[in-house]
Amino acid sequence: MRNQKRTATRLSAAAQCRERDRQLSELEAWDGNMESKRPYKSRDKATRETYGARIGERLQNLREKLGWNRAASVADGLRDQWGVKVAESTVYSWERGAENGGADMPPYYYPYVADVLGVTIHELLPSE
Repeated sequence: MRNQKRTATRLSAAAQCRERDRQLSELEAWDGNMESKRPYKSRDKATRETYGARIGERLQNLREKLGWNRAASVADGLRDQWGVKVAESTVYSWERGAENGGADMPPYYYPYVADVLGVTIHELLPSE
């Protein structure tokens, strides 16, 4: 039993070393051009192409339509109404979307966010 744990640890350590070496080789091969490494196109709303980014844009529009100037209002609503702890920065990240340097809102949160905003899930999600 003890030898099996050691072997698993060695394999895990070996896999970690291979991953580190792969990352180092990517860094060495990198030409220094920051634009080529950015995961997003721009922060302009007009470039929102992914479904997750459109959900984020819809979230922001609904929040502003309610007169809520800060994403903290959504975060506070999630905490107060549902006991779901989400940071204000997370809500801002959802509004930007993954292609614009943020993150896509996990589908788990759709019903909670829709309820906080006073809309149905279908109104929160873009039609396209």
